[in-house]
Amino acid sequence: MALWIGSLGIIAKSLFPMAGLGAGLAFVSMVIFGLIAGFIGGAIWSFIYNIAAGFVGPIQLDLEV
Repeated sequence: MALWIGSLGIIAKSLFPMAGLGAGLAFVSMVIFGLIAGFIGGAIWSFIYNIAAGFVGPIQLDLEV
């Protein structure tokens, strides 16, 4: 996706001088959205895991030496 946006920015910049800024902004916004979505997704899954771990209980290992 980044290569596609970057190539479009280069092509558009030859036609319109300020067109490269739009491609850069699209790339930066995708990175920021990915960080935010990753944080929210991680928080949701960790919440679900903690609830499930409360029902199942801890894992116990018996190690003999």
